Amino acid sequence: MYYLNKDIPIFHYFLFPEMVAFKSFFWVKTILHSPQYANQTFRLEDFRDEKILALGRQLSEAYHNLPSQEIWNTENINSTIRQIEYYKNSGVFASRQDILAIYDCLQKIMDHVERQAEAGYKFTADGSGERKGATYKIYVNELILGDNTW
Repeated sequence: MYYLNKDIPIFHYFLFPEMVAFKSFFWVKTILHSPQYANQTFRLEDFRDEKILALGRQLSEAYHNLPSQEIWNTENINSTIRQIEYYKNSGVFASRQDILAIYDCLQKIMDHVERQAEAGYKFTADGSGERKGATYKIYVNELILGDNTW
């Protein structure tokens, strides 16, 4: 699989429930403009949907077994940082602890991606490396920004 876009590939989020909660909330509130979310703040404990997490684990498992090459650029990480900052500055986060938890989660994702890139294969996020998955290559493209639309 070849993967190119302006965000961290979604499969990485599913290994970290906190980021699934944040991204799901962000997409529904800010991208889809859901009226139910219009005045809602983000509280990590309110957005742990077990159904979404279960589906995400299935997608993550399929991704784990699929050889892939990801083409990243600076926007992959910056887009998520800007989303967190936007919500922080606009008062959407309910608490400072939630902001710190999301930043911590982003760091864990990046550490996991880096370790997999160094190893050349995918493995579980718990760091054990016991479940060796498919081959994994990552490239940094400094010239072209990917797009999430077709």
